[in-house]
Formats: sequence, structure tokens, C-alpha cells
Amino acid sequence: MEKRDADSLLAPIIGQRVTEVVAGDEVITFRTDGGWRIAIYNASSLETASAAPLTEENARTLRGTRIVDIKTEPQFVAITFDHPARLVIDLRDEAYSGPEAMLITGPGEVILAWN
Repeated sequence: MEKRDADSLLAPIIGQRVTEVVAGDEVITFRTDGGWRIAIYNASSLETASAAPLTEENARTLRGTRIVDIKTEPQFVAITFDHPARLVIDLRDEAYSGPEAMLITGPGEVILAWN
């Protein structure tokens, strides 16, 4: 997927409020008020005053925050919240833990997968 295509497909997520955070065995999932779901399988970090690995505990601090920006690059995706916090998903091969690096689903049967 080209960067321009990814950015335009992700644009509807900007402005969404995180309503739920669910941590599974190998995934952390965010749900938004607009029906979007972001499932993160790869190594990720949550950057506030300092960077820390994404955990169930610090992911829950994002509940109620709004997504204000999404930046896609070949090596990472960065989601910025109004918390202020930035979630960085590592897309490098060595960070892969499958089944995808990240999966985003949304209204109208939108499915975006990073492998």
C-alpha cells in the first residue's frame, strides 16, 4: 500500500474518541465511538513524557482520548492522541508477531492490514 493511499484511508479515524481498550494474550485492541477497531499485534510504544512499551495498563490511559493524527511510514505507524500521547507501532520485520502487525476495521466493511 502506498503512503498516500494509507493516509487517505486512515483520515476518517482522525477525530474519533477511544471508547474501549481490550488487552488479549498477544493483542491490544482499541475501539472508537465511530465504530473503528484498531488491533495491534506488533511491538509498540506509548510516548508521553518518555517512551514505554505498550502494556494493558498504559493503553487503558487512552480511553476517552481523541485521535488527532495518524502518520504512516515504512518502518512505523504513529497514532497521536489529545492525551497528549503518541502510540508508535513498529512495522519492521523483527517486530512482527502475527497474524498481522496491525489490523484496522471500520464502518462500511473497511479492513486495513499491515503485515
